[in-house]
Amino acid sequence: MLIRLGKSLLYYGFRQAYGVCRLLSSMLAIVPTKADHPDLVVVLPRHAQAWILERMCNEITALMSGSVIYHERVTRLPRARKYFFPHYSLYVQALKLNPVLWLGERYVYYTHPKDIGVKEDDWVYAFNHATQIISGCEMFADYLKRKGVAGHIVSNVIGAGYVVGAISPHERGGGVVGLSSAYYPRKNPQLVADLVSFMPHRKFILLGKGWECWDGFAELNAKPNFEYLQLPYESYPAFYSLMDVFLSPSILEGGPVPLLEAMVCNIVPVASETGFATELIRHGDNGFLFRVNAGAGEVAELI
Repeated sequence: MLIRLGKSLLYYGFRQAYGVCRLLSSMLAIVPTKADHPDLVVVLPRHAQAWILERMCNEITALMSGSVIYHERVTRLPRARKYFFPHYSLYVQALKLNPVLWLGERYVYYTHPKDIGVKEDDWVYAFNHATQIISGCEMFADYLKRKGVAGHIVSNVIGAGYVVGAISPHERGGGVVGLSSAYYPRKNPQLVADLVSFMPHRKFILLGKGWECWDGFAELNAKPNFEYLQLPYESYPAFYSLMDVFLSPSILEGGPVPLLEAMVCNIVPVASETGFATELIRHGDNGFLFRVNAGAGEVAELI
């Protein structure tokens, strides 16, 4: 019965659905937890697996002393002491569909603003009923507070990404410019193409996936000073060893995590002013920053 009711909540207004689900949770609260209930449930659907956020979840759960299970849907969550959502859109949906979720602690990772098909008032309401919203950068932690999320719920934690014992500094000198990113329009592909054309004397290597989806990729890929690679994560250290400069041209970022990896490898970052780039880079000291709408000439000078 509860499952059928939960499914029907998909068609209700968000605020009403949250209220109904919370009411049902008060009924479930009288049922004691069982010994076989997990300490932590990580909500990670299949489409989000083999993604950078899955690696983050694996790092977190490796440090857990209690029992952990991964759940592949936002419905039928098992009862647990704590829940972790590596993407906030999953949490906003799950909170109105799972009465048991209201009984446990709820931790949500926030990357960057994105249209998730929910009114602002509704996701702010959902966020304010989380135990903790963990932002990957100060820029968007402040953004959430401005939108109305309670300050004590929001924390700013800069993450990390590396292969233990494999990534290490190297000597610069070859002049190669590297990028590491899956394709999204917010990754500013046109600026990448413009820079490759503007700097024919520089070698550009892009490690990523999905760039074939961009309309301008065929022309970019035909450039003699451009190379496109698709490698498993374990091969990233060899990729980083080729670079002198790490380029992050994004219009919008929650990170980017590869920026951290590149800096560990003694690669000079040249990054747009989004995500945690402004927290890590001191312009002209340990890297260079540029406006998100900067042109190729301005960025080329920094490279």
